[in-house]
Amino acid sequence: MKKTTKAIALLAASTMLAVSLTACGTPANTVFSADDLKGKKIGAQLGTTGYIYAGDVEDATVEPYNKGADAVQALKQGKLDAVIIDSEPAKAFVAKNDTLKILDDPFAEEEYAIAYKKGNDELGQKLDDALTKLKEDGTLDEIVSHWIGDNADQK
Repeated sequence: MKKTTKAIALLAASTMLAVSLTACGTPANTVFSADDLKGKKIGAQLGTTGYIYAGDVEDATVEPYNKGADAVQALKQGKLDAVIIDSEPAKAFVAKNDTLKILDDPFAEEEYAIAYKKGNDELGQKLDDALTKLKEDGTLDEIVSHWIGDNADQK
Protein backbone atom coordinates (compact mmCIF):
# COMPACT_ATOMS: atom_id res chain seq x y z
CA MET A 1 0.00 0.00 0.00
CA LYS A 2 1.23 3.48 -0.77
CA LYS A 3 2.26 5.68 2.12
CA THR A 4 0.80 8.69 0.34
CA THR A 5 -2.65 7.18 0.05
CA LYS A 6 -5.16 9.54 1.65
CA ALA A 7 -8.11 7.21 1.22
CA ILE A 8 -8.51 3.52 0.70
CA ALA A 9 -11.52 2.87 -1.49
CA LEU A 10 -13.43 -0.36 -1.84
CA LEU A 11 -16.06 -0.79 -4.51
CA ALA A 12 -19.18 -2.68 -3.56
CA ALA A 13 -21.61 -3.08 -6.40
CA SER A 14 -25.18 -3.88 -5.54
CA THR A 15 -26.00 -6.78 -7.78
CA MET A 16 -29.27 -8.25 -8.90
CA LEU A 17 -29.74 -11.98 -8.71
CA ALA A 18 -32.39 -13.64 -10.78
CA VAL A 19 -33.46 -17.25 -11.17
CA SER A 20 -32.16 -18.25 -14.58
CA LEU A 21 -34.01 -21.53 -15.06
CA THR A 22 -37.57 -22.67 -14.55
CA ALA A 23 -37.51 -25.72 -12.31
CA CYS A 24 -39.90 -27.43 -9.91
CA GLY A 25 -42.67 -24.92 -10.55
CA THR A 26 -40.49 -21.83 -10.18
CA PRO A 27 -41.73 -19.07 -12.50
CA ALA A 28 -39.54 -18.18 -15.48
CA ASN A 29 -37.07 -15.34 -15.03
CA THR A 30 -38.50 -12.01 -16.18
CA VAL A 31 -35.70 -9.77 -14.86
CA PHE A 32 -32.74 -9.25 -17.18
CA SER A 33 -31.77 -5.67 -16.27
CA ALA A 34 -32.59 -2.91 -13.81
CA ASP A 35 -35.21 -1.66 -16.27
CA ASP A 36 -37.15 -4.90 -15.77
CA LEU A 37 -37.62 -4.31 -12.02
CA LYS A 38 -40.57 -1.93 -12.43
CA GLY A 39 -43.58 -3.47 -10.73
CA LYS A 40 -41.66 -6.57 -9.59
CA LYS A 41 -41.25 -8.19 -6.20
CA ILE A 42 -37.70 -7.51 -4.98
CA GLY A 43 -35.98 -8.99 -1.95
CA ALA A 44 -33.22 -7.24 -0.04
CA GLN A 45 -31.56 -7.43 3.34
CA LEU A 46 -32.82 -4.92 5.89
CA GLY A 47 -30.39 -2.13 6.74
CA THR A 48 -28.48 -2.33 3.48
CA THR A 49 -28.20 0.19 0.69
CA GLY A 50 -29.67 -2.48 -1.59
CA TYR A 51 -32.84 -2.30 0.50
CA ILE A 52 -32.90 1.48 0.17
CA TYR A 53 -32.27 1.34 -3.59
CA ALA A 54 -35.00 -1.26 -4.05
CA GLY A 55 -37.46 1.16 -2.48
CA ASP A 56 -36.77 3.60 -5.32
CA VAL A 57 -37.90 1.18 -8.02
CA GLU A 58 -41.20 2.32 -9.53
CA ASP A 59 -44.22 0.23 -8.50
CA ALA A 60 -41.99 -2.48 -7.01
CA THR A 61 -42.84 -4.39 -3.85
CA VAL A 62 -39.80 -4.66 -1.60
CA GLU A 63 -39.65 -7.67 0.70
CA PRO A 64 -37.33 -7.18 3.70
CA TYR A 65 -35.12 -10.02 4.96
CA ASN A 66 -32.87 -10.22 8.00
CA LYS A 67 -30.24 -12.09 6.00
CA GLY A 68 -29.30 -12.06 2.35
CA ALA A 69 -29.42 -15.86 2.36
CA ASP A 70 -33.12 -15.73 3.28
CA ALA A 71 -33.85 -13.42 0.33
CA VAL A 72 -31.95 -15.74 -2.00
CA GLN A 73 -33.91 -18.72 -0.70
CA ALA A 74 -37.18 -16.88 -1.38
CA LEU A 75 -35.95 -16.10 -4.90
CA LYS A 76 -35.18 -19.77 -5.51
CA GLN A 77 -38.68 -20.67 -4.29
CA GLY A 78 -40.27 -18.26 -6.77
CA LYS A 79 -41.52 -15.85 -4.09
CA LEU A 80 -39.43 -12.99 -5.55
CA ASP A 81 -38.52 -11.77 -9.02
CA ALA A 82 -35.05 -10.53 -8.00
CA VAL A 83 -32.75 -9.89 -5.05
CA ILE A 84 -30.57 -6.82 -4.71
CA ILE A 85 -27.42 -7.73 -2.81
CA ASP A 86 -23.73 -6.76 -2.75
CA SER A 87 -21.55 -8.32 -5.41
CA GLU A 88 -19.35 -10.52 -3.20
CA PRO A 89 -22.24 -12.29 -1.43
CA ALA A 90 -23.97 -12.60 -4.82
CA LYS A 91 -20.92 -14.39 -6.24
CA ALA A 92 -20.90 -16.81 -3.31
CA PHE A 93 -24.62 -17.58 -3.68
CA VAL A 94 -24.31 -18.14 -7.44
CA ALA A 95 -21.29 -20.42 -6.95
CA LYS A 96 -23.47 -22.71 -4.81
CA ASN A 97 -26.72 -22.40 -6.79
CA ASP A 98 -26.63 -23.16 -10.50
CA THR A 99 -30.19 -21.87 -10.95
CA LEU A 100 -29.17 -18.35 -9.97
CA LYS A 101 -27.68 -15.71 -12.22
CA ILE A 102 -25.97 -12.39 -11.55
CA LEU A 103 -27.17 -9.85 -14.06
CA ASP A 104 -24.52 -8.31 -16.29
CA ASP A 105 -24.87 -4.70 -15.18
CA PRO A 106 -24.62 -3.64 -11.54
CA PHE A 107 -27.77 -2.09 -10.13
CA ALA A 108 -25.74 0.57 -8.27
CA GLU A 109 -22.13 1.19 -7.35
CA GLU A 110 -20.86 2.45 -4.02
CA GLU A 111 -17.45 3.46 -2.81
CA TYR A 112 -16.20 3.30 0.73
CA ALA A 113 -13.03 4.86 2.09
CA ILE A 114 -10.92 5.49 5.13
CA ALA A 115 -10.10 9.17 5.33
CA TYR A 116 -7.85 11.16 7.61
CA LYS A 117 -6.59 14.71 7.88
CA LYS A 118 -4.23 15.76 5.11
CA GLY A 119 -0.64 15.81 6.31
CA ASN A 120 -1.20 13.29 9.09
CA ASP A 121 1.36 10.93 7.63
CA GLU A 122 1.80 9.12 10.95
CA LEU A 123 -1.84 8.06 10.97
CA GLY A 124 -1.65 7.17 7.27
CA GLN A 125 1.29 4.89 7.96
CA LYS A 126 -0.52 3.28 10.89
CA LEU A 127 -3.54 2.58 8.69
CA ASP A 128 -1.35 1.12 5.93
CA ASP A 129 0.53 -1.03 8.44
CA ALA A 130 -2.67 -2.25 10.09
CA LEU A 131 -4.31 -3.18 6.78
CA THR A 132 -1.14 -4.93 5.59
CA LYS A 133 -0.98 -6.93 8.83
CA LEU A 134 -4.68 -7.88 8.63
CA LYS A 135 -4.16 -9.07 5.07
CA GLU A 136 -0.97 -11.01 5.83
CA ASP A 137 -2.23 -12.76 8.98
CA GLY A 138 -5.46 -13.87 7.31
CA THR A 139 -7.82 -11.67 9.33
CA LEU A 140 -9.32 -10.07 6.22
CA ASP A 141 -9.99 -13.51 4.74
CA GLU A 142 -11.60 -14.55 8.03
CA ILE A 143 -13.86 -11.49 7.95
CA VAL A 144 -14.92 -12.29 4.39
CA SER A 145 -15.70 -15.91 5.23
CA HIS A 146 -17.67 -14.82 8.30
CA TRP A 147 -19.89 -12.32 6.48
CA ILE A 148 -20.19 -13.75 2.95
CA GLY A 149 -21.72 -17.01 1.72
CA ASP A 150 -24.13 -19.65 2.96
CA ASN A 151 -22.35 -19.99 6.31
CA ALA A 152 -22.14 -16.24 6.93
CA ASP A 153 -22.57 -15.21 10.53
CA GLN A 154 -22.37 -18.84 11.66
CA LYS A 155 -18.84 -18.74 13.08
